[in-house]
Amino acid sequence: MKSHELLVCLGALLLGAASAVASPAGFAADEGAFSRNLKVTGAVELHVSTGSGTIKVSKGSGGEVRISARIKANNSWSSFWSAEPADLIREIEQHPPVRQEGNRITIGTDDHKYERISISYEITTPEDTRLNASSGSGSVDAYDLHGPAELGTGSGPIIAERIGSEVRAHTGSGSISVMRAGGSVHANTGSGKIEASDVNGEVEASTGSGNITVVHATGKVRAHAASGHVKVEQAVADLDVHSSSGGVDVEGAPKSAHWDLETASGTVRVLLPHGTGFELDAHAGSGTVSTTHEVAVSGTLHRGELRGVSGNADNHLRIRTASGSIRIEQVLV
Repeated sequence: MKSHELLVCLGALLLGAASAVASPAGFAADEGAFSRNLKVTGAVELHVSTGSGTIKVSKGSGGEVRISARIKANNSWSSFWSAEPADLIREIEQHPPVRQEGNRITIGTDDHKYERISISYEITTPEDTRLNASSGSGSVDAYDLHGPAELGTGSGPIIAERIGSEVRAHTGSGSISVMRAGGSVHANTGSGKIEASDVNGEVEASTGSGNITVVHATGKVRAHAASGHVKVEQAVADLDVHSSSGGVDVEGAPKSAHWDLETASGTVRVLLPHGTGFELDAHAGSGTVSTTHEVAVSGTLHRGELRGVSGNADNHLRIRTASGSIRIEQVLV
């Protein structure tokens, strides 16, 4: 073997050995990890934040918060930053951004030198936990906690399931899914769909672009979509439903409720059980208004307008569409 070829081979072996020493087992030089187990007594107040990365928090065993973190250098790293990514990752591993004051636990750092580092967290905590979790970019999930839960991300989806009290969720871009909430739900996304089901309380949902679906909320539902279809099922309380561009579908058995349903462009369809009493004020700017319920018409009957009373008028329906039709139908049993 020629001398320069031998030197190249030796250099490669030395570099490989150095990398093996510098990196923990199972991770590349620009990746790392840490874990912590924290003892707690009673209700936990948990705050988790990351500039970039995913967050998943779920119910674990009582008396302990378990934290597992995965660290990565972002692809946008450049020589502009004084410290090498591997050095910062090792620094985080040796000094994890975890602080505990009794049952209050704070996870995350706002130190600007870590801006190009991504930290993803998987955490288990006792069921009796109040949660505040936020990511600059990445998904945020929460499961089986007493709550309340406040969840946010600049870009990414949010999932909250089986939270025992109020849920607040906000994402700049991404979907939001909330299932089986023991309190009210407030969900907002700049772009993405919103789904909420089995909510023991009110629902407030808004999206700049995307569909909204709410199923079985015991309280008032406010749903606004700048561009998208809005669907509410098993409604029993007041409704305030608006879409700037998209249809509206509502089904339920209201009890002394006010339903305000409106779209600038799309069809509005309402399904009510036979015998439901309501006062109706419906207007379609370009389209027809029809119903299969018996309605005592008041005023003049027009193709795109219908006002009147059905039954005892316990409920009040105001329905508008600028471009589309309106249909009030009976639920088929």
